[in-house]
Amino acid sequence: LERAHMGVFTELGLLYASHRPQKLSEHLKLFSKKLNIPRLLRACEQHALWAELAYLYGAYDEHDNAAAVMMAHPAAWEHTALKDSLVRASGSEVVFKAIAFYLDSHPALLHDLMRCCEGRLDHARAVLLFRKSGKLFLAKEYLLGVQKSGANLHEVNEALNDLYQDEEGEEGLLVV
Repeated sequence: LERAHMGVFTELGLLYASHRPQKLSEHLKLFSKKLNIPRLLRACEQHALWAELAYLYGAYDEHDNAAAVMMAHPAAWEHTALKDSLVRASGSEVVFKAIAFYLDSHPALLHDLMRCCEGRLDHARAVLLFRKSGKLFLAKEYLLGVQKSGANLHEVNEALNDLYQDEEGEEGLLVV
């Protein structure tokens, strides 16, 4: 197998995609370094093998596309894999799309996502996104973390003040 041509592994992957899709995932994980990934990407998309498509995008260092596939197709979504893709993604736009996705689909895991992406975020824009969704209360731990990190941002302070007022926790109100 060490001296085998990469075409053998690629063609086997194409055959698995067409005829035995349940075996494709294992094949990709075993031989990802010996594959012609662009050909397999097209085959996975053609046969609607979304989890495999997301894995291949990650192996091909196209983490923005991997995250987009996971958010667009519930069968491909995996929390840990999406977090890994977002950390390696080239732009912050995909991170904000992921926040919106988590607000709609997986609000219980939002805090974990925010914690891993906190360093890449424009915090004012994140607050605006939470306000627009009407789910600012889900961001309380994130906002407290941003504030404790030493960032004295007006938008973050205002959002926390609004949350404390809603909770009627006057002792927690902050000086803005």
